[in-house]
Amino acid sequence: MLEKIKGWFSSNKDPAFIAQRFAHNNICVFLIGSFLIFEQLFYALILNSPFSNQGKIHFITAILSASYVFMSIKLRKIPDSGAKLWHHYFTVSFGFFGFAIVIFRSLFIESGTLFALPIIYIAVLYGFAFIFFVAPLASGIIYGSSFFIMVILLPIYNDKVQGVAFIADLLSNSSIAWIASVIGYRRFENEYKIRKILARKNNELMKLSTTDSLTQLFNRRKVDKVLEELHGLAEKLNIQYSIILMDIDFFKNINDNFGHQVGDSILVELAEILRENVRKEDVLGRWGGEEFILLCQNTNEKEAVIIAQKIKNSIANHIFENDIKITCSFGIAGYRKASKFTSIVSLADIALYESKSKGRNLIKLAVQKNCEK
Repeated sequence: MLEKIKGWFSSNKDPAFIAQRFAHNNICVFLIGSFLIFEQLFYALILNSPFSNQGKIHFITAILSASYVFMSIKLRKIPDSGAKLWHHYFTVSFGFFGFAIVIFRSLFIESGTLFALPIIYIAVLYGFAFIFFVAPLASGIIYGSSFFIMVILLPIYNDKVQGVAFIADLLSNSSIAWIASVIGYRRFENEYKIRKILARKNNELMKLSTTDSLTQLFNRRKVDKVLEELHGLAEKLNIQYSIILMDIDFFKNINDNFGHQVGDSILVELAEILRENVRKEDVLGRWGGEEFILLCQNTNEKEAVIIAQKIKNSIANHIFENDIKITCSFGIAGYRKASKFTSIVSLADIALYESKSKGRNLIKLAVQKNCEK
C-alpha cells in the first residue's frame, strides 16, 4: 500500500521523458504568456486607467508575462545534455505565477463583487491541470499553497465571504484539479513509455532486417543497399571505392570434421577479426555462407590490396576453436565509370574464384576493364 502511495507521488526521472515534458510545458508557457501580455495590457490601458492601482497591477502582470515569453523563446532548444533541473523550475514557476495573479485579483480587484469562488481562479485551477504536465508532488505543492493562501486571505479582503462554507468549495475544486493534473501527468508518462517501447521494437525489427543473426554483421540485403548508394555517390562525385570479397578456404572440411556448431563458432570469431581490421568508414557484411564482403570507401584497388593483406595475415595468424587454423581467399574489384554496381561485384567474385582456383590464401585483382553497362 505504501509503495502504491509512493508511486502515486513519484515522478519519472528518465532524461528523455523530462526533456519531452519540458518541451511541451515550455510551449504552453509561450502561448499562455503571449495571451496574457495582450489581455493584461487591454485591461491596463483600455478597461482601466493606466495610473490606477488596478491598471498598474495589470501592467506589471503584462511585463512579467513578457519575461516568461522571452525566457521560453531562449529555452526552446534543449541542450544535448537534456533538460536541467532549473528548466523544470522555470515551467513550474509559471504555475505559481498564474496562481499568484488570480489570487491577487481575487483579493484586491474583484473582492467587492465576489459571492463565490472567482471565475478566474476556477479557470486557472483547471486550466493548469489539463494544459501543463507537472509531477504530482510539484503540482500538489502549487495547489496546496494556493488553497491555504486563499483560505487565510479571502475572508480578510472580501467582506462578502461569510463563515467557512467557501473552504469546502476551495478544497473540493483544488483536490479535483490536482487529481486531474496527476491523471494528465500519468497519461503523458504512459504515452511516452508506449512510444519508447514502439521505438525500441522498431529498432529491433530494423536491426533484424539488416543484420546477420550469427555474426551480427550487415546481411546481404543491407550491403546491397549500401553498395547501391555508394555507387551512386561515386558516379556523382567521381570518387573511388573498392569491393573486397573473401571466402574461407576448405570450410566444408571444418563442418564435416568438427560439426556445424564449431563451424558457426569460427564464423563468429572471423567476424570479430574482420571488425578489428577494418576502418570505421568501411562497410562490412556477411555475403553468404562462409563468404564475407567489405566495401572500402574512397579507396582504389591498390589501397584495397593493402587492406586485404592486413586482414589475410590476421586470419592466418589466429588460432580458432579446437586449435583450428584457417585461411581466406580474396577477390578485389574497384569502381569503374559507366558500370553497374552489380557488375563490379561480379568482377570481384571472378577474382575470388581465380584466387581459390590458383591455390587459395591469395589476393587477386579483377581484370582492368570496364564492366557492362
